[in-house]
Amino acid sequence: MSKFKNFKMDLQLFGAGSPWDNTGYTRLAEVIQPEIFTDYTIQRTMELSELVQSGVISNDSEFDTLAGGPNLLVHMPYWNDLGNDESQVMKDIGNMNVHKIEAAKDIARKQARVNAWGANGLSAMLSGDDPMSAISELVASYWVRDLQRTLLATLHGVFLGNGMTNKVHDITARDGEAGTINARTFIDATQLMGDAKELLTGVMMHSAVEAELRKQDLIEYVPQSEQGRPIPYFLGKRVHVDDAMAFDTVTGVAEMYIFGQGALALGNGSHPRIIPTEVDRNPLSYSGEEALINRKVFLLHPRGIAWREPDDGYTDVFPTNAQLKIADRWGRVYEDKAIRIVKFVFNTIAQGNGNGGDNGVDPVEAAAALIDGKEVTVAVDDKEDKAVVLAAIKALAPENTVIGALTAENITIVGGTVTVKFDDEGEITATVTIIALSDEEVARNLIDGKTVQVATGDGADKAAVLAAIKALAPDNTIIGALAEGDIDIDSGAATVTIDSGITATVYIVEAGGGD
Repeated sequence: MSKFKNFKMDLQLFGAGSPWDNTGYTRLAEVIQPEIFTDYTIQRTMELSELVQSGVISNDSEFDTLAGGPNLLVHMPYWNDLGNDESQVMKDIGNMNVHKIEAAKDIARKQARVNAWGANGLSAMLSGDDPMSAISELVASYWVRDLQRTLLATLHGVFLGNGMTNKVHDITARDGEAGTINARTFIDATQLMGDAKELLTGVMMHSAVEAELRKQDLIEYVPQSEQGRPIPYFLGKRVHVDDAMAFDTVTGVAEMYIFGQGALALGNGSHPRIIPTEVDRNPLSYSGEEALINRKVFLLHPRGIAWREPDDGYTDVFPTNAQLKIADRWGRVYEDKAIRIVKFVFNTIAQGNGNGGDNGVDPVEAAAALIDGKEVTVAVDDKEDKAVVLAAIKALAPENTVIGALTAENITIVGGTVTVKFDDEGEITATVTIIALSDEEVARNLIDGKTVQVATGDGADKAAVLAAIKALAPDNTIIGALAEGDIDIDSGAATVTIDSGITATVYIVEAGGGD
């Protein structure tokens, strides 16, 4: 009798649904097509990057070609400006003076980064209808964040580098509002560009700074032409928020970068011996886990600030973020105005006794400057009511103690214009314009451009959206009287009809919808 006569094979163990059944398992190698995945991920990274989309970082085929070249250093010759010498008077005889056109050279450093993700971490994506696109979206989002980390490390080193002193506006030593971020000090920072300041189009800041500017009512939200959240602007400059920006939670000292279009160049390169995307499997691991590997060769260069390679190079060929932060690696080669980046260092908490510090600004004069030329909106019936108008003026600068101490005796209203007198002699004054609105227009302004949040799945539910809108202005009777028939919902936005010809747009976000 065979010694195996009592052995029974459990065929179910090896059937469908068993731990050894691979019929329903999707492997990374089956869904990742490297030649498609690489191009799609690069393109999607460009689309997801706000800095690229806003034009602060420019990318084109020329930079891509440079990034794919054979050398670690990319030399970019340029012609210096012709200068500002006065033109010569034409004469009948003699020779004119001939000035030289001088060439100089900017230098960029090629960089290379890599990362890998195990299949277990991507398992949720593998079961979808289009797993490669889903995984590519995750990878592209990662590279956007990583690119921003590299950018901030680069800028840290750049502004420590040679010749960049004139590109930094540091007011942290000043007392009171003269040392804090506000409209006045920001304009001073942009003035470092002189008559080229209008080239500045974007700002990058910590979220705490953005919150401070919102309190000052200096952030404006502009709707996008297509579905999406409104874009924030600070005094006409597009806002980019990143909590990796410098901000001291104890002292309130913070930094901001102010950018112009094309301030940085980005090139996406390649190399014949570097495989940008591949899937690897470790057959010795118990689970045989696969890994998705993604490699990037690129240039990210602040135009006009040349890279200075250390004499002995780098052990690992390419610099780390920590090495990008070193001052000796950077030096300005363009003239100041041609470099489209300014660094602004400021307080978010007023320092000292408020006398203006080393710039000698009187706090009363500073308060007058905060509101001079501004507009306030009040209901049409209240345009002559000093108490109402004064309250609106104080709301322009709610944290300023000088403005907060104003009384009705300090203001005179004539024909829709308010003269605010800050001293008995009338030497320090400000002019504020009154915009008189109907009750319906006041109601519109309370909700127009705002964002409401509803439960997941309720983005198109009029009752839920209407309740959230009413919560924006709980004390306004016109908003409180709105009905479902007064709102239309389309593509994540509600159009609210307040009255004939008076509408407001409110943006809808579902809880858990992310950003």
